[in-house]
Amino acid sequence: KFDVRVSDFGLAYELDKPDEQLTQIREKVGTTYFSSPEQTSMPPKPTKRSDIFSLGKMLFYMLTGNKSADFDEVLSVKGYVGGECVEELDALINRMCSYDPKTRYQSVDQVIGILERLIL
Repeated sequence: KFDVRVSDFGLAYELDKPDEQLTQIREKVGTTYFSSPEQTSMPPKPTKRSDIFSLGKMLFYMLTGNKSADFDEVLSVKGYVGGECVEELDALINRMCSYDPKTRYQSVDQVIGILERLIL
């Protein structure tokens, strides 16, 4: 069993104070690969679902060692992960990494629930 923890994605805005900017305009914070489309747009409009995107990209990278090229690429862990849950894991990661935040999971709790079901 693994115990993986992510402590900070380095968001440039406090979600509870959307009008309060913590970094300067055009200042890049964090790794672009793990940043959601809404974080890299001008002006940035991050939400709680931005972290779900970043977590999905991180999960994909941890399982495959690969970084996808662009936002609309279909991500797959086939060939890296064995077992019966590969298609469900692919679906989970692709929904987490959806370009449109509205189609991502609403909370990390939903993601954790699915991962626990797949792992156990």
